[in-house]
Amino acid sequence: MIPLNELRIGSIIKYLRADLIVKIKIVDNKLLSILTNQENQIDRSCHYPIGLTKEWFKKLGFIEYENEYDTTYEIEIEDGYKLESVKSLHSYTSFLLREVNNVTGDQLFFLPHNIEYVHQLQNLYFSLSGKELTFDVS
Repeated sequence: MIPLNELRIGSIIKYLRADLIVKIKIVDNKLLSILTNQENQIDRSCHYPIGLTKEWFKKLGFIEYENEYDTTYEIEIEDGYKLESVKSLHSYTSFLLREVNNVTGDQLFFLPHNIEYVHQLQNLYFSLSGKELTFDVS
């Protein structure tokens, strides 16, 4: 179960009873309202986070770059800034904010967040950009 303070409207989670990927519409103390083909409410005990995988990075609009040492997923936040996730061969994943500067060179800012799930990545992206990171669940 996901702590409610990690969920926002638009968070993407897994609803186990129906084996669906759903988007949160409303969050309150007892029930979550979700967006599916129909509007539904679900019990809090039936929702679980979705782990970040290669497929989920791509669904969320990240571009993948691979080399012999690591895999990087990146998405533009706004002009001159990118959010990147770097996964090394040793399974260490870090997130960083890249300021792209063609004159003085890029600046990298490592983000001390432990991001393991889709909804956490959505929250980080929203905090940095003020925009939703989403895809169509229907």
